Amino acid sequence: MKLIDGTHFEPTITISDLDSPALEELLSRGYQPQKKLGEGSNRKAFKVTRQRGHFIEELVAKVPKLEFDINTIKKEIAAEKQRNGRNWNVQEAIMSTKLWHPNLARTIDSFDLKDERTVNVEPYYEGSRGLRGEIKLLQEGLPLQAYKGIMTGILAGVGHMHKNGILHRDLSPDNVIVDKHGTAVVTDLQTAAFEGQSIPSLTPTQGRIDYTEPRLVNALLNGKAETATDRSDLYSIGAIGYYLLTGKEPSSYHLVETANGSPIQIGNRVVHVSLRRGDTEVKEISSKERRFQLNSMIKVMSEKGIPKQHRSFVLGCMEE
Repeated sequence: MKLIDGTHFEPTITISDLDSPALEELLSRGYQPQKKLGEGSNRKAFKVTRQRGHFIEELVAKVPKLEFDINTIKKEIAAEKQRNGRNWNVQEAIMSTKLWHPNLARTIDSFDLKDERTVNVEPYYEGSRGLRGEIKLLQEGLPLQAYKGIMTGILAGVGHMHKNGILHRDLSPDNVIVDKHGTAVVTDLQTAAFEGQSIPSLTPTQGRIDYTEPRLVNALLNGKAETATDRSDLYSIGAIGYYLLTGKEPSSYHLVETANGSPIQIGNRVVHVSLRRGDTEVKEISSKERRFQLNSMIKVMSEKGIPKQHRSFVLGCMEE
């Protein structure tokens, strides 16, 4: 994996990285694991190779973990939702067959392990890097030219989804990679859904709280089911734009478990959750609270000298 300073980090695969059932199935299907690329709360990504006639194909295998990482309430809710709902990895593969666009990751193979976990295989983008990792390395926002190129790619990919009636529902810097040419590729379509089939829920998306439309966050807090829309994806795009321009998260919202918070059923237990902005409890993200957040973002962008047209784009996506 080439980093932006030109150095290289080549993580090696260990037994703990790739569990035996997954390794056995990959090898039986002709995939040779090469290295671990990264991991999220429910999957690990590995670079693999496969012999195709006279050449060797480089790919990425996304292998579900044996157990979810549930170190936050939001991840615990997501884990329970997947355990009791549709297989997100099968959903990703199905959605991928409906879409074909250079700015969208596509699934080229999908198969089940003996323990019923579903592995998806995608193309490998040489020199690719995660958007969040890129910003963390820079420790500031992107240069405007790089920002415009990446944002154009995100808009093109998500726009293609919307034209086909599909919502992403989990857009954040964690779900965008950039290849060696600076092309943005939107990934992780696990929670994508056809707009007409997106049903009201207390957890309408599985996205990060600070990249999720406030109306959907409020569903968790007030117990009133909501439905994600294309506007929800647009809000997330604006929040990503802010992160790219400034290197800062769009808010400090986070869920915590509290004794007198809103009740949420997780498995056999009921947990009570509250929303915090820093150390301040927020009953709901009201219009006033939303304006407070946007004003804070305007101040940061102004101080960084972000041109008005880009500030206006971010705010236009995120305003009510």
